[in-house]
Amino acid sequence: MKEYIFETERLAVRKFKPEDAKRLYEIHRDDDVKKWIPGEYYEDIDEALEGTEFFADCADNGRLPYVLAVVLKETGELIGDTGVNEVEGKPGEVEIGFVIGRDYRGKGYATEVLKQMSDHFTSVFHCKVLYGRVMKGNDVSVRVLEKSGYCFMDEEYGAEDDPYGNGMFVYKRETGYAPKLKEIAEKDNAAIAAIIRDNLKKHKLDIPGTVYFDEGLDRLSDLYKSADGRYYVLEDDNKQVIGGIGFARFEKMEDTAELQKLYLADAAKGSGLGYELISFIEDRMREAGFKFSYLETHDNLEAAIHIYEKAGYKEIERPKEVGHSTMNRFFKKEL
Repeated sequence: MKEYIFETERLAVRKFKPEDAKRLYEIHRDDDVKKWIPGEYYEDIDEALEGTEFFADCADNGRLPYVLAVVLKETGELIGDTGVNEVEGKPGEVEIGFVIGRDYRGKGYATEVLKQMSDHFTSVFHCKVLYGRVMKGNDVSVRVLEKSGYCFMDEEYGAEDDPYGNGMFVYKRETGYAPKLKEIAEKDNAAIAAIIRDNLKKHKLDIPGTVYFDEGLDRLSDLYKSADGRYYVLEDDNKQVIGGIGFARFEKMEDTAELQKLYLADAAKGSGLGYELISFIEDRMREAGFKFSYLETHDNLEAAIHIYEKAGYKEIERPKEVGHSTMNRFFKKEL
């Protein structure tokens, strides 16, 4: 099995291992790291070990935070880490970060790994924009971002990760990736059905009472021809279907549409596309005259629940009649 996820001229980047815990702890206990990235240090090696296991699990499952270990190619020594995570309080936005150990700074390693990590994350997660946020005064990190193709965008104040209150510089890098939404056609049926089934199976929901066994799952283009419902698929730059979302009238609630079948291929997760799809379909609901959006989901779909809540959905009690009997979490939002 290939150990490295990607390589640069002098560095290699891989998933974290349990044996990285001691070195990870030491790197993040450095005073400069604690000054410029407060809250990103570990209280002890056991906590760092939990961090390595968590990061490895996220990398294995293609979800955020997507944090990888940076090692020297020549020796294999862990010298830092780089990763991408959601911007707190800004659904759909992702930011990139990096840490290089004190003994290895000033050698260009940060710029070397950040350039490649930006390209890697874009290709794997299909994001359109990457952000970099730096505390005012951290001039070294500003130069790294600028050398890596990031452009100054704005200043930000009042951020939760700015305990000093001095403000943050916000940089961004346009990736050029532009997925397209279109109404489903017959030729898209097989691809989106496979994505839906793959997601449900991975979350142990390939069971009766879910969409997995819906009779019409393989012919969604036929099911969504009604004026009260539509389904859209998301295509990447190669015109491959990487996700989809739809809506239909929910007869059990007045003026309400049900948000249906929001699913993404693994390669499209973690870059904010879920939020974009929700915003898009809510606009279509409004155009159709609906005043509320309703959805059904399940405890096993934790990432989806997180997105729904961030997008403004409030949990409600289970309705008397539901579309899929196995679903056990229910949400609603005023449009």
